[in-house]
This record gives sequence, C-alpha cells and structure tokens, in this order.
Amino acid sequence: MDPFVLCSTFNEDAANYDRWRPRYVPELFAAVFQYAGPPGKALEMGLGTGQATEPFLQAGWQVTGVERGERLAAFAREKFRHQPQLQVVQGDFLTCPLEGPFDLFYAATAFHWLPEDRAFPRVKELLRPGGAVALFWNHPQPERPGTPAFAAIQAVYKAHQSQEKKTHRGISQQSREEKEALLRRWGFTQVESHQFHGVRQLSPEGYVGLMHTYSDFRAMEASAQEALSRDMAQAICRLGGTVHVYDTMELYLARRP
Repeated sequence: MDPFVLCSTFNEDAANYDRWRPRYVPELFAAVFQYAGPPGKALEMGLGTGQATEPFLQAGWQVTGVERGERLAAFAREKFRHQPQLQVVQGDFLTCPLEGPFDLFYAATAFHWLPEDRAFPRVKELLRPGGAVALFWNHPQPERPGTPAFAAIQAVYKAHQSQEKKTHRGISQQSREEKEALLRRWGFTQVESHQFHGVRQLSPEGYVGLMHTYSDFRAMEASAQEALSRDMAQAICRLGGTVHVYDTMELYLARRP
C-alpha cells in the first residue's frame, strides 16, 4: 500500500491514538538532553498527539511540532493549550514554512515515513550549525518469542492477516551501523546510538486499542478489523486477561556541522 495512505490512517482516531500509543522511557530523553545541551528551540517532525513532546516542554525547550494530520494536530493543540512554549503546525514537514534556525530536531517513530533524499537536506536547512538531531523509534513485541502466550497471539494474527506479526528480536549491530552510516553520509557528525527497553502490561481492551493505532490494522476493511479485535481480545482473556508488550527503543544522535 502507498506509504502516504498508510501514514494518513493515524489521523482517523486521534483520541484512541493518544490513549494507547506508547510513550518513551525517561532514560531516552535524558540521553537526548545531555547530548543537545541547554534548552533552546526544538523542532519535532510527526508530533502525533504529543507522545514524545511533554518531556521536551518540561525540560524547558520551546517546541515547534509539525503534524500532517488535521485531527491529530487539533487534538495536540487542545491537549497542550496551557503550554504556550509549544507551537503546533499542521502541514507537510517537507514543504510547510518554518521559522528556524533550530537548536534541536527530533522525530519519534516518524522519520521513516519521509524520503531520505528530501528529509535530511530539510533537517540541515532548518538546524543551526552545531544543532543536534535525535531520531528514535519504538519496536513493540507482544510477549516473548517461544512462550505459549507468544504462540497464542501470533496464531490470531496469522488467522486474520495470513501471516504472523513481525517478531522483533532487538536491534542488531548491523542495523545500528547502517543507520549511523546513513547520518554520516548526509553530512552529520558526532553520531551516537543508544538502546533502551521497557515493558507494558495491557488488558484485552488496551491491546485492541493499541492495534487500532497501527497503520496496517487501520488499512484493513472494517469487518476484518472487528473480527481480529474480537478474536484477539478472547485470546488475551484465555491468557489470564493480560498481555505483555516488550518495547525496544533505538535512539540516534548527530550534529549538523
């Protein structure tokens, strides 16, 4: 499916997205702040409903958050209406007017939606010399591979999507090195990478709500979504009413020369 169409599905239900989309561990933000230096002007690409925004505001950053989805942007404006240090811009990050330069650019599980040959030059254009880049992603894994709970969850996915849910087994050294090399290839320096972990315990309602934030799920027909949601909730109930989601977060830091 067209990546633009998949990306646009996030905009369909902003309230559910805000409720169930995961946050990031404090250690990740601490690493960003230590690298970036004193608070200044930050630019966030792919604001969503602000899952990664609050820690930057609390740390004293003036944040401009760019969000393509109209509903997501409106939700974020209302959510942060008492925090004037956040400016929400609804539009395409690659083309919308933005007042730089910025001291920090960051994107939370969002930068992969952009074509790198346009995204990286745009970031360099908006950053001041010496400005920092923080790109991070969360990779959720429902239950540990090899366990009965994992097998039960995967069986439901396979029954409804003709394939099992992609299993995430951590960030390989090769993957880290490739992303680091990509940043260097586009002219960024002082490249670092870090990895963090977390775990969530979700009820049947919570996991089904989380599924509704995934682009591949939202691209399914409504009847298929309903059937998958029903069978997944029943499977989790049979597991005792709780599913564990193990999160692996990867962070890449760099500077504009």
